[in-house]
Amino acid sequence: MVTVKILNIDTEKKHISLGMKQLELNPWDGISERFPIDHVTTGTVRNITNFGAFVELEPGIDGLVHKSNLSWTRQAEHPSALVQIGQDLQVIVLHVDVDAHRIDLGHKQLSPDPWPKLAIQYQEGTVQACTVTGVNERGLVVELPPGIEAFVPASNLKHPDAPERTYHVGSTVVLRVVQIDPDEQALSLSEASDPS
Repeated sequence: MVTVKILNIDTEKKHISLGMKQLELNPWDGISERFPIDHVTTGTVRNITNFGAFVELEPGIDGLVHKSNLSWTRQAEHPSALVQIGQDLQVIVLHVDVDAHRIDLGHKQLSPDPWPKLAIQYQEGTVQACTVTGVNERGLVVELPPGIEAFVPASNLKHPDAPERTYHVGSTVVLRVVQIDPDEQALSLSEASDPS
């Protein structure tokens, strides 16, 4: 036996609409008070998609951390390279839409934006030895101190044909900064002849 609530009675069609969830409290009631803008909390990553990670804030309430809000300096084709299902993740509330049952969350916003300092450290023409963290036919993913990731297209390498045959994960490559755009959080690099 189950308990239900009568939602509608259509005497002409002899049809009665019933509901069960209507007997429970709506978890979205009072959501803006429990999770106001700039509220910091910890949730559990429940699902990962191509565009971000869904974090459970409380039973029945998930928020989305868009992949652009996961890290200031790490670029990943898929958010699963940055977070894992079941992981506890500290987040900050960026926006709440009660009608749409949507909460936008951020993770990178919990730490200062490093790009203004990076723009000074890596001015155009700066040469830096970098560690290769990824290689494919399109180019290299490299890491520069202090942990910033950047993509170097094959056309900017000394050996642009089949980079995966010349460059290897864990090796060091010397790169020159072609351009840095802190507003777009973008760093353009090209392989240099030497670190001088």
